[in-house]
Amino acid sequence: MTCDIPNAFVQTDLNECDLDGHKTIMKIRGPLVDILIEMDSEYENFVVTRDNEAVLYVHVLKALYGMLVSAMLFYKKRKNDLMDIANKIVRGRQMTVSWREYDLKVSHIDPKAVGDFLMWIKMRYRCIGEVKITRGKYHEYLGMKLDYSQAVSIKIDMVDYLKTMVESFPSKYF
Repeated sequence: MTCDIPNAFVQTDLNECDLDGHKTIMKIRGPLVDILIEMDSEYENFVVTRDNEAVLYVHVLKALYGMLVSAMLFYKKRKNDLMDIANKIVRGRQMTVSWREYDLKVSHIDPKAVGDFLMWIKMRYRCIGEVKITRGKYHEYLGMKLDYSQAVSIKIDMVDYLKTMVESFPSKYF
């Protein structure tokens, strides 16, 4: 099974302050300021002008994608969450869970064990969006196409991923 946890970072709390007592502040400017004021006029009380542009400074309480601290906090949260349930013997056989950020890959010989793990994931991470799940013999995971249709082997195809990588670099490198 592979699964993708939506809005994963936002499900991770930031510390109120860091060890030095500093808060995580985000600077919002441009059209987003107008959108926030439209959503809640109370924001208008906190707008300041910098270089003839409306600016809103907000204290961030949840991890946001793109913030360095978010990646680390989400990693620690995921590691702690998985420590007791993943990569262990389940029903007499090894369950293996690998992950990168919000994408997980789970392997176990017993589909029921994978189903139980999936239920745990859904209960733990479904608060903002639905967990996207793929079960069966074919998966796309981290740029790889995984084919488990043969009983004793796995076929890994990364041709499409490599094509996008090549297309993103100037031709002078190839």
